[in-house]
Amino acid sequence: MSKKVLSVGQCVPDHMSLRLLVQKAGAEIIGIDFEKDIDQALEEHQPELILINRIFDRDRASGLEVIARLRESENIPPIMLVSNYEDAQKQAVKLGALPGFGKSSLYDGATLDLIKSALSS
Repeated sequence: MSKKVLSVGQCVPDHMSLRLLVQKAGAEIIGIDFEKDIDQALEEHQPELILINRIFDRDRASGLEVIARLRESENIPPIMLVSNYEDAQKQAVKLGALPGFGKSSLYDGATLDLIKSALSS
């Protein structure tokens, strides 16, 4: 069985790009749109990594606030923020996320390496 990545709050085109990236890393991706669905998805799919959009596409929720909430829980897998904004990336790391990546770097080999590294930890 392959490893699983939970992708939260992405628009359809970004989710499709992330799916290709995650598949190259040897994992499958599960996409959800809303924060309210995260706990159920975590229990149901038991992902090894969570990718969170900075601003959710469907309801404009803050990915940074979601990271803060998740990091208060136990047994949460590693989290990465998907954002081109360096200040948001720094804030996500301060909240307990791994260094993430921006949408502009989805096709960089370094981004694939980040995903693989997060999945192997």
